[in-house]
Formats: sequence, C-alpha cells, structure tokens
Amino acid sequence: MACQDKRSAEGDAHYQSGNYEAAIASYDDYLALKPNHIKTLYNRGRSYEALGQSERAMDDYQLVLKLDPDNENAKLSVGQYHSRRNEHAQAEYYYEQVSKKNPSNVKAHFLLGNAQQKQGKIKQSLEAYTAAINLDKNFAEAYLYRGSARVVNRQIRQACEDFRKADALGQKEAKELIAKYCR
Repeated sequence: MACQDKRSAEGDAHYQSGNYEAAIASYDDYLALKPNHIKTLYNRGRSYEALGQSERAMDDYQLVLKLDPDNENAKLSVGQYHSRRNEHAQAEYYYEQVSKKNPSNVKAHFLLGNAQQKQGKIKQSLEAYTAAINLDKNFAEAYLYRGSARVVNRQIRQACEDFRKADALGQKEAKELIAKYCR
C-alpha cells in the first residue's frame, strides 16, 4: 500500500474510533497529494459533520458532487444538511434524485418521505415510506413514520398496524403512539 493510501485508511480508522480531528488530519494529508479523491473528500465531510462543522462538511459534499454529480452518498448528505436547517423542499430535491436514479436505495426513500411529510405532502410521503418498507421489511423507523403520516391522513387502523409493527421491531417511540391512537 502506498504511503498516501495509508493516510486515507488511517483517516478511516480514526473516524471509526470517533477521533474525528485525527481523521481530518489524515484525510488532509492524503488530499494534499490527491485533492480530488472523492471517497476521501466525502469521508472528511463526514468527519466535519460529526464535529458539528456542517458548513465545512457541506463544502466537501458539494465538491464531491462537482467531481461526481451522481454520488448518492453526497446527495443524501446534502439533503440531510438541508433537513437539519428545516429546508425540506431542498432536502426533498436531493432525496428524490437518489430515489429515482437508484430505486433500491432504502435510505433515500425513507428520507424523501420524511422531507415530504414535513412539508405536508402526506400522500407522497406515504408512497415513499411504503417504498422503503417494501425494500426492507424490518425498517422499524419507516413503519413508525408511515404510521404518523397515516394518522394525519386519518387512517388510524392502518397507522396502528404500522405502530405495532414498529414496536415489534424494537422502535421505542411506538409504544407511546399505540397508547395514544390504538385503543
């Protein structure tokens, strides 16, 4: 393994152990030699994000998208950045791009449903959550969120089915919703 590849792998190890500052230092060393290395740029962005430096993370994600416009991880990360800022229409844009390009991306469907639900697009959010559940029958959080969208849509019986499934899969918040809506 070349010395520069070792620095990137070292950054990954630091990231996994939660030492994000050291991860960034290793990624910086690697990027000094290969400034457009997509994986390393993305991973440095994740490290910045873990440190709460969302603007610096966003800079890395945007650079990844400039170099690789179809990068799903970067698009999802940019979407999550917008979600945290309550910019749900912008988040929806990125999640929708990923879910359309890769219909088997469970996370993209789930996040899309969440962005749509927060905008009051209940029918679309139900479709997105259902797509995520169809891809992963054990996605407890998707059942929980679909159930809450169904409550808004006054589909209480179906919501209770989702809450019970979420509960059976270990989603803690489901018990409270079952007690509230499913008598």
